[in-house]
Amino acid sequence: MSDFGSQSETGSQSTSLHSHGDSSQDTVPIANSSGQAAGVAIAGGGQATAAAAQVRPLGVNNRIPSKRVLAKSVRGQSVRHLAAQKKEAEAAAAAAAAANPPKTSKQADQQKENPKDKEIAVVLHKLRRTKKEDTERQTDLLSRLRILLQERVDDMEDKRPLANDAAGLGSAIVEIMRHLPPGGEVAIMEECTCILYFVSEVEPKYKKGIARLFKAMGEHPDNVAIQKASCAGIYNIVCANPESIPRIAPSLPGLLKTMDAHPSNSSVLQSVLQVLGEIALCSETKPFFVSSGALQHVFQAMKKHMQNAKLQSTAYLTLVALSKDSSSKTKRQMAPSIALVLQGLQTHPQEKDVQLHGIQTLGNLLPPANLTEPVVNTFCVSISTWKESAEINEATCLALCHIVLHCPFDILVGMAVSEEGFISYVVDAMGRFEEHLGVQYQGLRVLVHLSSRVADNMGKHVEDFRQVHERLLSERGLDSILKAMGKFGKSHSLVAQIGCELLVNVTRNSQDFQRAIWAKGGIELLLVCMRTHVKNLRVQDLGCCAVRNICLNKDNRKPVEEQGGISTLLVTLDFFVTNSTIQAYGLDALGRLAMDEGCRQAILEQRGIEAALTGIKHHRTHAGVQDRACFMLLNMTQSPNATQKMLEMELLPIIQECKVPPKKAAMDRWNVLIQRVESAQPTGIGAWFGRGKQNAK
Repeated sequence: MSDFGSQSETGSQSTSLHSHGDSSQDTVPIANSSGQAAGVAIAGGGQATAAAAQVRPLGVNNRIPSKRVLAKSVRGQSVRHLAAQKKEAEAAAAAAAAANPPKTSKQADQQKENPKDKEIAVVLHKLRRTKKEDTERQTDLLSRLRILLQERVDDMEDKRPLANDAAGLGSAIVEIMRHLPPGGEVAIMEECTCILYFVSEVEPKYKKGIARLFKAMGEHPDNVAIQKASCAGIYNIVCANPESIPRIAPSLPGLLKTMDAHPSNSSVLQSVLQVLGEIALCSETKPFFVSSGALQHVFQAMKKHMQNAKLQSTAYLTLVALSKDSSSKTKRQMAPSIALVLQGLQTHPQEKDVQLHGIQTLGNLLPPANLTEPVVNTFCVSISTWKESAEINEATCLALCHIVLHCPFDILVGMAVSEEGFISYVVDAMGRFEEHLGVQYQGLRVLVHLSSRVADNMGKHVEDFRQVHERLLSERGLDSILKAMGKFGKSHSLVAQIGCELLVNVTRNSQDFQRAIWAKGGIELLLVCMRTHVKNLRVQDLGCCAVRNICLNKDNRKPVEEQGGISTLLVTLDFFVTNSTIQAYGLDALGRLAMDEGCRQAILEQRGIEAALTGIKHHRTHAGVQDRACFMLLNMTQSPNATQKMLEMELLPIIQECKVPPKKAAMDRWNVLIQRVESAQPTGIGAWFGRGKQNAK
């Protein structure tokens, strides 16, 4: 294990204080006063607290009532009232016991004061009484404090704040550093920076030491121990106090000087990169991060230490932070990192953190056209290599979403449908992690973005549309979509929404998918999602459209009706009566269903004609809703009972006033509907009594 005091790195030893997204312990080495290495494990600890019960005193001014007063009081109460009071007291005691269950031995130990705190307080008291001129004694006491803190954090895994008299340790150390002359006792500064690092572990909200740490780095640029301990402390403070990042950003050039002073020391560079990552995450400091030259320093560290997996992973996290929610200008300035990240991913294929954070970086940076295919190929290799890592599979699918959205269309289709295309890798990932919400959600996003782009370009790229849909069917893409909807569609509206959108896209002009959805139970899953998220506008919008597309296939209409599709559509139309899009799609779907004789009767019985009338009245100026309502009513006129219902509701004048689109097909439907309703009206003498000629005697 390396230490803060070593002047050069040894082998591949790690100095990472914290690793993003990694729950394992990292070891923070430090140097003690004798120059020996001592490791500090970073681990968290819980702390249980309980509220103390308060007892209200008897009598006025805490005076105890006399026996006579008590006896008189008791005699004045009924036995029933006393029993009720006793019952209430027992209930209150039971509630208090439930709210404050007995503590486990571990919880009790955690509530106890750490014995090290008393020792720290004693040593701190001696340190405060020591004269400033006695540097040797100061050094010894500081060393003792550091060792006690190390034992507390490392051996005892206790990161609770210091208790009682030990709580002022941070302020005392800052005071010593403030009065230490520039270039003074280096040993004292080393111990002080190490102690402030430990203080940042147990009290990360203590921010007063951060200025002293930056000052120590500037005064001792060649001292590895001071540089690493200071960076470690600054990192902890910044993580716990992100609001302070804009105030410390002006000190960023000092961090860059440390990188310049130690270009070959990967452990120092890694410590600085961790701090840079937090600064890059703040939206206010992103422009200064780039203009100060920090981005170029990150590139240089990546180039020089390509074989160091931990440094590469830390650098990627810095790039991820900088690229998140950044401007297009900043992302263009980050373009040189794409080749470096690709090289790092190829150099460390078995390093999980490198793969995970590298993929996240590439996903945030849109590669130029000449690098798009290599990036996607790298993603596919990573998925196939890390088949058991849900994190990497989820991150890869998320990165592919960005590529699919912005990649040139001609390149996109080729990468998707080839034998080694990403469709098969995404579907395989979804199949391996059927219980993992993140993988399912991001996998669905890849497929929906791909299908949407293909559908939008179908007019010019019919063959591409066919190839993508064939690949989705042959690679079990539909199975993956339906499994995700079945597993997470009810509990997560976003999954239901994306699943419905995918069904809309794949059934738009594909009878194969329309048939396959029925055969694989997709109709039921779709309707379940709609019934579960009945108030979700997006789910209902896409759901109505998907039902409409599915009912283009005549063999699907009866299954939709049998599984409650008509009632589901009518509930949606009623709930979103003012939404023109849902009204148009819902009435269109009912119109498709009305082409089936059995469905027509169900629509009539479930007041479907009334729903069409409501849609017409609420959207008199919306040609699409008017047209779809006429389309549905026209198909319903094939049932004499439905036509009779329209006459009873006096729909003819309303239909005649409909404003359908000025297209031949729409106008023809409207005219035929009017003619059918008019021809069904009773005529002659019988009309006086509501009977037609056929009923007249």
